[in-house]
Amino acid sequence: MVRFLLFLLTFTSFAAQAQLKVQLKSGTYHITEGTFKQLSNTQATYGVGLWDRVVLAEDKKALADLGVELGHYLPKNAFEVKIPAGVTIAQLRDAGLSAFVKWTPRMKLDGPLAIGDWPEWAVLNDGRVAVQFKTSENWSAPSLVSQVVDLDDHWHTAVLKPESLLSLAQDDAVLFIQAIEEPGTPENYNSRAAARTAYSQGQTPFDGSNVVVGLGDDGDIGPHADYKGRLTSLAGNSIGDHGDHVAGTIFGAGNIDPTAEGNAPGATMVYYDYPSNLSNVDAHYVAYGIRVTNSSYSNGCNAGYTFYAQQMDKDVRDNAALVHVFSAGNSNGSNCGYGAGSQWGNITGGHKQGKNVIATANITSTDAIATSSSRGPAADGRIKPDLAAVGTNVYSTIDPHTYGNKTGTSMSAPGVAGYFAVLHNTFDVLQQDTADAGLLKAIAMNTADDLGNPGPDFIYGYGRVNARKALKVIQDTQFFSNSITTNDTLTYTISLPAGVNKFSAMLYWTDKEGSTNASKALVNNLDFEVTDLTGATTYQPWVLDPTPNTTTLLYGATRGVDTLNNAEQVTLDAPNSGDYKFTVYGTNIPQGPQKFYIVYAMDIETNPISFPHAGAKLVPGANYVRWNGATSLTWDYSTDSMNTWTSVGLSAIGGNRVANWNVPNVATKNAFLRNIQGSDTTIAGPFVILNAPTNLSIDWACPDSIKISFSPVTGATDYTAYILGTSYMDSVYSSTNTSMIIPYQPLNGTWLSVSAGINSTQGRRAYAVTLPSGTNACPLPRDGGISAILSPQFITSCQSPVQPVSITVTNPSTQILDTLPVAMTFGSTTVRDTFFGSLNSYADTTFTFASPIVWSGTAAQTLKVWSELSGDQNSLNDTVVQSINYYNSSLYGLPFTQNFDGFSNCNTNTNCGGTVCNLGGDFINLTNGTEDDIDWRTNSGSTASSGTGPSSGTGGGGKYLYLEASGNCEFQEAVLYTPCIDLAGSIAPELRFAYHMNGANQGSLEVAIFDGSGWTTLFDQNGNQGNNWNNVAIDISSYAGDTVLFRFKGSTGDSYLSDLAIDAIEIEDNIGIPVANFAPVTNTPCLNTGVVLEDLSTKSPTSWNWSITPNTHNFINGTANTSQNPEVSFSAYGSYTITLIASNTYGSDTLVQTNAVTVSPLQTLPFVETWTGNGTVAFTIENPDGSTSWTKGEVTGPTGAKSEVMYMNYFNYSTVGAEDGLLSEKFDINGYNPVLYFDVSYAPYSTAYSDSLVVEVSTDCGATFTRVYQKDGTALATTGNSQSQFIPGGSSDWRTDSVVLSTTNGDFVQFRIKGIGGYGNNLYLDNIRVISTGTPSTATLNVSPICEDTPFNFDLSSTDTTVNGLFTLNRQGSSLLSTFTGMGGHTATLNISTDYDLEYIYYNAYTFVADSAVLVPGPQLDADFKLQNTNGFTYQFTDLTTPTPSAWFWDFGDGNSSTAQNPTHTFSGNGPTTVKLVVTTDCGLDSISVPYNNIGLNEDGTASMVVYPNPTGGILHLQTPEVDGKVFVQIFGMNGALVEESLFNASNGRITLNLGAYASGFYQIKVTTENSVENFKVTKY
Repeated sequence: MVRFLLFLLTFTSFAAQAQLKVQLKSGTYHITEGTFKQLSNTQATYGVGLWDRVVLAEDKKALADLGVELGHYLPKNAFEVKIPAGVTIAQLRDAGLSAFVKWTPRMKLDGPLAIGDWPEWAVLNDGRVAVQFKTSENWSAPSLVSQVVDLDDHWHTAVLKPESLLSLAQDDAVLFIQAIEEPGTPENYNSRAAARTAYSQGQTPFDGSNVVVGLGDDGDIGPHADYKGRLTSLAGNSIGDHGDHVAGTIFGAGNIDPTAEGNAPGATMVYYDYPSNLSNVDAHYVAYGIRVTNSSYSNGCNAGYTFYAQQMDKDVRDNAALVHVFSAGNSNGSNCGYGAGSQWGNITGGHKQGKNVIATANITSTDAIATSSSRGPAADGRIKPDLAAVGTNVYSTIDPHTYGNKTGTSMSAPGVAGYFAVLHNTFDVLQQDTADAGLLKAIAMNTADDLGNPGPDFIYGYGRVNARKALKVIQDTQFFSNSITTNDTLTYTISLPAGVNKFSAMLYWTDKEGSTNASKALVNNLDFEVTDLTGATTYQPWVLDPTPNTTTLLYGATRGVDTLNNAEQVTLDAPNSGDYKFTVYGTNIPQGPQKFYIVYAMDIETNPISFPHAGAKLVPGANYVRWNGATSLTWDYSTDSMNTWTSVGLSAIGGNRVANWNVPNVATKNAFLRNIQGSDTTIAGPFVILNAPTNLSIDWACPDSIKISFSPVTGATDYTAYILGTSYMDSVYSSTNTSMIIPYQPLNGTWLSVSAGINSTQGRRAYAVTLPSGTNACPLPRDGGISAILSPQFITSCQSPVQPVSITVTNPSTQILDTLPVAMTFGSTTVRDTFFGSLNSYADTTFTFASPIVWSGTAAQTLKVWSELSGDQNSLNDTVVQSINYYNSSLYGLPFTQNFDGFSNCNTNTNCGGTVCNLGGDFINLTNGTEDDIDWRTNSGSTASSGTGPSSGTGGGGKYLYLEASGNCEFQEAVLYTPCIDLAGSIAPELRFAYHMNGANQGSLEVAIFDGSGWTTLFDQNGNQGNNWNNVAIDISSYAGDTVLFRFKGSTGDSYLSDLAIDAIEIEDNIGIPVANFAPVTNTPCLNTGVVLEDLSTKSPTSWNWSITPNTHNFINGTANTSQNPEVSFSAYGSYTITLIASNTYGSDTLVQTNAVTVSPLQTLPFVETWTGNGTVAFTIENPDGSTSWTKGEVTGPTGAKSEVMYMNYFNYSTVGAEDGLLSEKFDINGYNPVLYFDVSYAPYSTAYSDSLVVEVSTDCGATFTRVYQKDGTALATTGNSQSQFIPGGSSDWRTDSVVLSTTNGDFVQFRIKGIGGYGNNLYLDNIRVISTGTPSTATLNVSPICEDTPFNFDLSSTDTTVNGLFTLNRQGSSLLSTFTGMGGHTATLNISTDYDLEYIYYNAYTFVADSAVLVPGPQLDADFKLQNTNGFTYQFTDLTTPTPSAWFWDFGDGNSSTAQNPTHTFSGNGPTTVKLVVTTDCGLDSISVPYNNIGLNEDGTASMVVYPNPTGGILHLQTPEVDGKVFVQIFGMNGALVEESLFNASNGRITLNLGAYASGFYQIKVTTENSVENFKVTKY
């Protein structure tokens, strides 16, 4: 009866069980219903709680009553949970929980980390990795992590070894681990017109007024007239103009250039250093009223739903009106691991993958997608980008007070941010309320103009923003809002009028932030349908297939049920009129109730024209016309109020609704444009066509007025002048003349412009000119002024405190001045004096006060100077006030030397002026942000960036000072003062220093001297000066006897490749015995060729004597051993010691250089460079202009495998005619018939834009070169023209070209391969080799069997011992290359079961072969088996090894064995035994030994259940007899407490448990089947 009862109870329980699943980033985990694993009685347990249905509010309350904390929702029907100590399994069941599993280490890992894929930015130079992880509140850092930084909400960053990742994941207090977020880096009239904000602001007053935008970018912006009165900056020092350009696109006023007006010129802005606009948004949403943020920075490519994404979604939920706008990224062409190649899944940043934010694609002004614009889907398949806007050639602000064009999603995102500011402004006014961000986002997406495939797609998102349509939705209140819970259904009904061309409706909800663990970010799942009640037809929303396949991702949207996105859209073309019903289903809302929005829009107007609009101000010439609707239309324009019409042919560009119109050169204020399609006509106007005035100039500025003049505009009847007011250009004067005298007091500098008009209707303003403060050329009869204080400008402790005051006096009047009383105040002393002399009209002169000032103190002080002319008619130019800085320094005598070796190193952080470097030795850096931008930093070794900066101080070691240009630190100035130097008693003092200016975008260095009165420039250098220290000596004998100091002013260039350094500053009297020094022009000349010995001696030698040993040399070309710079040829191989004696009247100095010249035999053939690894030959890159040059890269090479190559980026290099060379080493071809071969890959941009490749050969040791090869255009091309950046896609994109060298005269050969730019496309070179004609050798590739995670061997075998080899191993789709030099054998390990390319090359003097093979590793061998009792002591053993072995050996532990795959064995009796299985495959051997302690029968005669291995270190198998249904397993601890229970399907006869997380000791395993209950005692060690 007991068993029968148990059977009934168990049967009832088993019948309800099911497989539950939780979808995490590391994989999908199937959990059997009823499983409750590893609950702790002593501490809280973190894990996953699962339900067998949707989670309701009462379910969450029941758990909360137990003290269980629910975290983020996990698909499907699961939550992150924290279960307090002491809560029992029974209590959890009673609360409705269906299963619980504690976090396993793998479950905690982000998807890429779970497969060992570390992003490049997370791997440090020393091989360690940087991670970001979430923990419980009581976590303490273990020793395996270092550099721990605590973030918000128990998130941290740290550094650890990759092999320690699993150990960190095994920490119970660690809940999720991802790679550290990628550091933020910037991505980058048509923007306004394309977004239709120009139209909306031409017809409505909505310009973003009273809306605050929070922009985070690259350091402070401005000054710029377009920001005046509307900018609050919280940023640090400016480090570029990226932020300026972005700001202008958002809210620029167009004050200087009206065509540069931003999308929201009425908005105000709070500006931050990125990402402070995001990290401070909760506080500043209230403090500043931030309603829109914009950030155009990346942080990881397709990084998935990260901590930052989660935080951005939470921001929008916590701050209802907040709109986060981001760039989608400029990484199209990057393979970011989505699985569909380099064209998909490359949105740059976790934060951009938020559900509640906007990621913006970059389109051109003609609505074509920019080739670089990042594409979706998001990592979990959601639709990204959300919207598109013009980001190509966007014209916007650049500081100071100018404009420029930039391209990138960095430029499209601010256009969308400005657009949302306009929507907020519109809603505030028309609805008299503040809009939720979710509602505005829904309006924006639902009214966007569809581009690309019909419906949403992964390229444009929902399309290009359209402010015109969005404003109409707000105006007509075409939206609903409500809240919904699980299983609720809500409906709404609207009526469509007749004549609707297109109807769109969208359901949107601001979703609860998701879990970073979850594989899918969506939490609350709502569904949406639209029903045509008249036609009784129901329409589902558009859905996309995110399967990672190029073909699938290009498919258009289809109608279906959406389970990924929190936006669902239904669109209908030409819908029926009548009633339509919207239905919203609360399908699964675990975090409810959920507020939602329904937005709808209808297009009734046929082919509406968006630009030009009524009131637009056009100028004759090229303009864009924009409209919606059909693409094939008839177009006319009228210039006479529609009395007559003229036909104009406008063609839609690229099939989009935009066309070029060459506006006629007429003057009219009554211009109209119309399109016609059948019986439908749409008209836009009236608008103005009128040129803007040119040649605007300020003739004079007087105290109460200014005079301007400009050229007349044909057809204009009047003109209006404008002056910049509080924030905008204000009209201040109108006239019919082209010369105006405007009443105005020029007290402060400002801007002025003018426009032409037709009967008071004004056209476009002219580009504004600056109006300086004060008067200028004012035609007054009596005016005297002061224009400058010449000295003192700077006071030092080393010079006299008594300083004369010199000024510039001016006569800006029409009459001659003969006297001018002047005065000055310094401290509490006022001094008066008078200039006497004849000062002509509009002339100036220098005047020095008779009484000097006497300096005291160490602080800066103010000097004020003014004129006191009786009857002066202009007071604005009378006074100059100047702050004079004081510099305190010790006084140093001669000789003075400073090599900075005694200074402390400063950090090399890429934070521009954020690093303050305090120097020693009385050297002073000026203050960053006020006196200069950045500091000179002390450093030793290399700088932080490759390709720029020195590798050490002068002489190969020591320290130096340098400028760090990385971190967008372009065009930043650093000023350094030396201490005071006493030149008293010197006769010919000389300043010497060394500078290092290596880098393609190098800046400038200026050195000046201060003698107590003013600064004088001594040295000025700019541009790339090569990777070497350059020594400078400057005669300063004109300052002999003075006390001086020097100023080193450095400026970075326009990229990080401009680290500039100085070292070895010396000042000494250059009179006395010479210092001998020299250098050979080359120290490795060829045999019997000339080399010049260049004299570098200092202190003016007058005679020279050279001696060289050994004596196998000759002085040639008319030089001798007494020449200053003799030319010498060497006739024998070996090293030569050269001695120079330099002499003058003071004496002689001798310099001996041992091994100064070495003449060595040149290398012979083969000459091979594959660019792989270190290569075999060195090439020198020749880059005359210091700009773009040959660069090493990784592409698909000539063999079809990934290869390292050299390439010229001509696609982005616009300097036509620039030549960049690859100069080979010299080599000896004696005895060979050499041929130069090289592999080339090239696609011209077009027939008009292509580049050239030439080869030049020298046979005289590099003295002269002859051109022997030249190809360009189609002759050079290896594939067709390409208007996108060309990257070789396969071996078919390559060609081998050759040049015969056997006809050259001479044995010593050198060649140069040179690219000549034509602004075409990228040019690639690989496998440059010189080999001889003759019989080639052969070699065979040998590869041992390849198994996953198991070392394998490979080599090249050849009977010819002269053959050498080289290998490159690459996992397909990865950028990681491994290189192996030599024929082999070599050993490697393939860790992932996927395709690898092994490229192999072998060569000798007559041979060069390059090929590749595809390697596919077999899976790792894993021995395993199970057993089943069949009768008594007889057991059936079943092999479970993967992959299937080729041979088996069984040892049954009783002296018997078998070689069968699945043997049957009968044991002799009960008792323990150990069974061992040894298996064999091509991947080697593996074995497993399993101890059994219960072979035999139970007491009642039934077949026993086997538990093995026992004891166990963690894994425990239960081998059950054949049973139907389920097996219920419970694990009890040593104290009898239940610690885990699970339900299993026993149909396969084996159950596996994991006791690895439990402490060592004894455990009782209770196993219940439908037929039996058995207990086992298990030892865990």
